[in-house]
Amino acid sequence: MFYRSSFWACILLLLGFFSPHGLAAQQAGGAVSRVELGFDQSVPGEQTFIPIALTLGAEAKIGKIITEIVFASNLLFFEEARKGTPLKSIDAEVSTRVKEDEENSENSILEVTMTSGTGEAIPGGNLVFLTFRIALEAPRAQMIKLENRSQAMTTDDPPEPVELTTAGGEIENLDIAAVFACFFYMH
Repeated sequence: MFYRSSFWACILLLLGFFSPHGLAAQQAGGAVSRVELGFDQSVPGEQTFIPIALTLGAEAKIGKIITEIVFASNLLFFEEARKGTPLKSIDAEVSTRVKEDEENSENSILEVTMTSGTGEAIPGGNLVFLTFRIALEAPRAQMIKLENRSQAMTTDDPPEPVELTTAGGEIENLDIAAVFACFFYMH
């Protein structure tokens, strides 16, 4: 009997979690919206993928986000940015450009601009997936820090600044060599 009641409790919990009201409650996690960078692991010479994620604050109507990512230019090379589902759903525009860091010549700044194409508010979630390549000369067993400087504007006319918190990202440069083996031989 205990298993049957636990089963129904789990079903009700999941229904609440996936209902439109449950998702809205998740996105409205706090009063302030948050833009954060993800984490990945890779080895020198290989690609690594970092998401830019948005968690919406209460009543946030964001129409544009500009994220500047500061990284060591001798360790990473930016390759491309791909739209995530939230930006695809509103036909958003994404543009990128890499520029030199005027404060520190050893760093580069990747500027990612995300603008709603339909005038709708940008929904929360993984907005963009960034692809970097780790330099062959990058020291192994090291964390590569990604500093996040983001700002956002409302969908209003004229747009107004939105209060944001940010979190940087990290890439763990692993100290292992790539091993190529036949799947069938290994199992």
